[in-house]
Amino acid sequence: MKRRGQAGIGTLVMFVALVTVAAIAGGALLGGANAIRLQAEDETESTIADIGTGLTVVNEVGRVNDDGESVRYVRLSVKLGSGTNESDLRNATIHYTDDDTTATLNFTNQTANATNFSVAAPVDADDSAPVLNDETDTFHIFVAVEAIRAGVEDGPAGITWRTNAGLTIVTEDDMRTTVTLTPPAALEGKQWVGV
Repeated sequence: MKRRGQAGIGTLVMFVALVTVAAIAGGALLGGANAIRLQAEDETESTIADIGTGLTVVNEVGRVNDDGESVRYVRLSVKLGSGTNESDLRNATIHYTDDDTTATLNFTNQTANATNFSVAAPVDADDSAPVLNDETDTFHIFVAVEAIRAGVEDGPAGITWRTNAGLTIVTEDDMRTTVTLTPPAALEGKQWVGV
């Protein structure tokens, strides 16, 4: 009888050990599955954000003032975003903001100024500018930040590394692309800088 009791206790100990190992393994599997799920969610959000922008900014540069103290205008190079077939920049608006001022800009086929942005088309597959309608199209959008900031009393008229400036391009389909403008601290002696 003693042997049977010992065998029963031994079996119980083995059973508890197996259940414990199975629980640990199950937890590891669930943790791995959760990590994969979170990664998939991040990828989905990234893809949706990419599709939802309408435009993709591929380059941002600024033209430095002759005095070398600030950037007087900004040139954004844009292409169609993923999933976007066409974007007519004549119907777009650009919202400029910084610590001192804000402006809403509309398209002009003239030179950019305090109330309008302009477009040039260095790569335009079918001469449709200012309508982006081909994945190879690359257009330059010009924003005259110095003209926009002309009424600011303190500091330089253009933007510097201290200016918390940003642009939001809103397409006709209400898709938004936001860009932060951050010129380098050293501008003197340069004509163009990355922003």
